Amino acid sequence: MTKICSNCKAGNADDATFCQNCGENIDSTSQTTQRVETPRSGSAGWWNKQSKRNKTVIGIAGVCIGVIFIIAIVGIFFPNNTNSNNTTVSSPIAVGNIIVNGPDDVGMYTVNATLTPNQNLNYLQMQLTWYDSSGTVIEQDPLAWNLDNPLSGQAYQANGQSDLYQKGTPVKVNVIIYDSIAASSSDVVYNNTLNVTS
Repeated sequence: MTKICSNCKAGNADDATFCQNCGENIDSTSQTTQRVETPRSGSAGWWNKQSKRNKTVIGIAGVCIGVIFIIAIVGIFFPNNTNSNNTTVSSPIAVGNIIVNGPDDVGMYTVNATLTPNQNLNYLQMQLTWYDSSGTVIEQDPLAWNLDNPLSGQAYQANGQSDLYQKGTPVKVNVIIYDSIAASSSDVVYNNTLNVTS
């Protein structure tokens, strides 16, 4: 029990007659109160620790759910480019060592390239469009080179030729390769514009 001074409300020892704070006679006017101690261990302390742990677990779970949600949204709006066998879809051909030569003595220009099909094909066809320094088309050769039944993994030398004698001096050539004789935009397997150096 503790004696409470009625004047200054200070707590005093049980056997005090006068307030240790203000000197008031507290023998007759004092109030007594029970000392309340907060438990340092036991069920209440355990509950406080559990509550903190629960909050931490809930916070971590919330972050994980948020990350999963973001990954799902990215997967919906930006799907990857794979087929059902989980292999990356690639072009039907690989084009390497492509160079432009010319002019020769009679005004012929040549585009040389190594073509390697990634699958068996029925047909390959090269189209060349030549441009001068102003960007004007000086020649379009829709069938500069072609090949029937190229096989997967086999390297083929493509030599597309165009006669530009007295038609102008090209500075660029657009090279398009089709995998069909129809030569439509849906059949394009390679499209690139190269600089021409004489």
